[in-house]
Amino acid sequence: MDGGGGIGRGHPGSRRWLTLREHGDKITVDSATLMNKGLEVIEAHHLFGLPYERIEVVVHPQSIVHAMVRMVDGALLAHLGLPDMRVPIAYALQYPLRAPVGVPGVDLAAGLALEFGAPTMRPSPPSDSPEAGARGDVATCALNAANEVAVGSFLDDGPALPGYSSCGGAGREQERLGRLRNVRGGRGRR
Repeated sequence: MDGGGGIGRGHPGSRRWLTLREHGDKITVDSATLMNKGLEVIEAHHLFGLPYERIEVVVHPQSIVHAMVRMVDGALLAHLGLPDMRVPIAYALQYPLRAPVGVPGVDLAAGLALEFGAPTMRPSPPSDSPEAGARGDVATCALNAANEVAVGSFLDDGPALPGYSSCGGAGREQERLGRLRNVRGGRGRR
């Protein structure tokens, strides 16, 4: 899985990147903090039946490579395209066919530099999400709920960026409280 590293990349703690938002406040903050990738790690685990340790998140600032698969022989297959959501949405709606969507292709002859690296934010949602996923549905819901609260706080002029070290802890506390309520009420499952 790859991500652009969030539009906050390069100026952590600053709010000036919020002026760059194109997809709405929540998605912008989730992208900047890589929470979107954290949730995608959990999705990939369930959709493809992969163990968490086989799912890797890399930061790719150009947002040209959208997915990569490492083959058993070590070869890496990549899906390249301009950063435009019309392509994957059209593919999802037309599957298994491909439909023209009016997006130009990547021009390799014009020169193309691709950079990749590990997420530098520690702890980060991509590193916390497998732990929550391994603990079960309540933990993943708690992680998502803690993120919602952190993003809301940030958008209301809270901390510079949602603090994911505290967000993970808040998620674990939310999970514990949810279990206590379920035990007392005699309902729910992990």
